Amino acid sequence: MSDNELRALSCKVGVLGLGDLRKLAPIGDIGYLNGIDFHKRWDKDGFRKFCRTTLLDWIMQAFHEQREKFGYTVQGHSSGYRGTDHHSYCPELGLRWSVDSGD
Repeated sequence: MSDNELRALSCKVGVLGLGDLRKLAPIGDIGYLNGIDFHKRWDKDGFRKFCRTTLLDWIMQAFHEQREKFGYTVQGHSSGYRGTDHHSYCPELGLRWSVDSGD
């Protein structure tokens, strides 16, 4: 997700909140939720750091809280060395994310 896409998402969250993620759809690809790639994106710009960490954490927390209530589905596949990169997609929200569970 580019910085401009993150800024737009941050604005939508500011106006619409996180009570119903369907209002934010399509959310986009928020990238890896763990691992070095996610944390490399931190920098001195406080807004960017907030968007790449706290905001995305809030979105994922809201997703897990609302998943059963709104019937969100998750599709996914694994790739990479020994299948340790897990890529997930929620079609109802246009939300993509990945997790690296490599050893």
